[in-house]
Amino acid sequence: MNAILEKNLKAFFKRYPLSKKRLEEKIQKASTQNFSIKDECVYEGSVMLDSSAADFVSLNSYKLEHTKLLFIEGLGLGHLVRKAVDRFQGRVRDVLILEPSIEAFAFVISQKDFSENFADPRFHWIIGQDEENCFADFLEFLRVPERAFQMDAFQFIAHPVISKKYQKYFEVVRDEWDAARKQIRRGYGGIEDSLLGFEHVVRNLDFIESNPGIILTKDLFQKVPAIIVSAGPSLDKSIPALKKLQDKAVIIAVDACLNILLENGISPHAVVTIERDMGPKVFFEATHKKFPANDTHLFAFPLARPDALAAYKGPKWVAYRDYGYFQYFEQQLARGMISSSSSVAHFALRTAFCFGCSPVLLVGQDLAYEPKTLRSHAQGLAYEGWDKPKTEAEVKANIQSDQLGELFYVEGNKEKQVPTNSTYFSFLKEFSWEATRLPFKIFNCTEGGAKIPNIESASIADVTSQWKTHSDLRQRLSDLRKKIESKKLSWKETTDYLQSLSTKLQEMSQAMASPDLSLEQKMQIATLIRQAQVELMKDQRYICFVIQNAGREYLDFENEWATRVEDPSFSANERLAYLDRGLHLVQGVTQRMVDLFHQVDSSRQKMTSQV
Repeated sequence: MNAILEKNLKAFFKRYPLSKKRLEEKIQKASTQNFSIKDECVYEGSVMLDSSAADFVSLNSYKLEHTKLLFIEGLGLGHLVRKAVDRFQGRVRDVLILEPSIEAFAFVISQKDFSENFADPRFHWIIGQDEENCFADFLEFLRVPERAFQMDAFQFIAHPVISKKYQKYFEVVRDEWDAARKQIRRGYGGIEDSLLGFEHVVRNLDFIESNPGIILTKDLFQKVPAIIVSAGPSLDKSIPALKKLQDKAVIIAVDACLNILLENGISPHAVVTIERDMGPKVFFEATHKKFPANDTHLFAFPLARPDALAAYKGPKWVAYRDYGYFQYFEQQLARGMISSSSSVAHFALRTAFCFGCSPVLLVGQDLAYEPKTLRSHAQGLAYEGWDKPKTEAEVKANIQSDQLGELFYVEGNKEKQVPTNSTYFSFLKEFSWEATRLPFKIFNCTEGGAKIPNIESASIADVTSQWKTHSDLRQRLSDLRKKIESKKLSWKETTDYLQSLSTKLQEMSQAMASPDLSLEQKMQIATLIRQAQVELMKDQRYICFVIQNAGREYLDFENEWATRVEDPSFSANERLAYLDRGLHLVQGVTQRMVDLFHQVDSSRQKMTSQV
């Protein structure tokens, strides 16, 4: 390894430590003998890949306006990156460089010093990644709100040689970028859904205060295997195998399948819930009715309905979801922050990570309909109708009524193709992303369903044949649960901040609406207000409480602004109306949170005085 390559790799892997395992050995072993550099041009054989010549690439046809994110299709010697940055000087927030060839990348970084570029936070590097796996990198990139707010203001810059050589690759990459944006949008949720979750949190204060946190379970089951059981239609086939593994793995069930497992003589160690709708309440009431002595431990986000948590009679644990405002809960009363993707099974996966389990098996994680019957769930589900066979017309009607996107087919675990919907597919993509971020091996042992990229499909028997017996798994949880730190949560500092913010936002809105001002004066005020909004974005409390709960509507507001702000057809009156709408949006969310805090505080004080 020459000194330049060594210096570059050190800088690159310092920035991207998770890529080291995937890339380091491949780069060091890459065959670079077919490449050469002559007169600041890089050749692959006799074909010139890149050149410093002024006329080699022209960026004059690319629009400057509304571009905050740049995608460079192909690295070469970096001439295109430099020209693009010069062309979009002062406009672009982030530049993503996509280089599909590890061999070409290895050669170039052995010849030219890129260490400063690798360290520059404006530049983001996706090297030698399978096109479909770019989704995971894009999703990680967009999890930063400031980037998500400008994700529609992007532009792909095609390298004149590399983008043509890998045309199909970059076509898929662009599709994966669109999929990541859709997933981020879906993850932000709507205002009403976000505020409903926040209302549940505030009304679940007693649940938070009186139960222990998942933080206590850190590495409780280190190196013990875990099986995450979901309620997909193939679960029926896995029941016999699961019965034999109850003392060889930590079994974590999603809420929907707890009753099914108990009826089949399988008592999970843990069950998880995250949903804000009626589903968990129905599941838990059915469980208590049939199995009043159930001692499975419930791990729940406080976002769940209070009556659903009350319906569960077994031991309970609290976990804060990785929403910003839970940071303030954690500071007062530590319960543990858990990062989770969209579904309850993703929460189960992260629970296994907190437990220290390894490896982790997915069972019943179909993410698809059963091909012959079009059932969406396992038989015996407490929720009426979910486990029944359906016609294609009925499935399409359900997808439309439940806003699940559309019906289509994907590659299956056991079959060539299986039917799924847009929401299931988004969960699948998130599992693919999770697999690139978690330190343990994940096996998809689902007896059917959709194939999940980055997760190896395997049979339960093959994976578990050498597993050892652990006789004390349930007792470990029971003993640990006795350690409860209980105290009351105080909201005065938060409510004072939100009340002050609500007043400030209302004053801004009134200033813009003044009838005595000219259009020019209103535009000056609007400019100042927009600057104040941008300044507010630097306040973590504003991001955590207001933007988090303004959800998809605020995400769309910011993206529309990013893509229209320099548009000449965006008139002064339109800008005023647009900014005023944004102000009303955040002011309304802020005031609703203030009212909710006061309402719950008043109720708690009343109950205390009665006691």
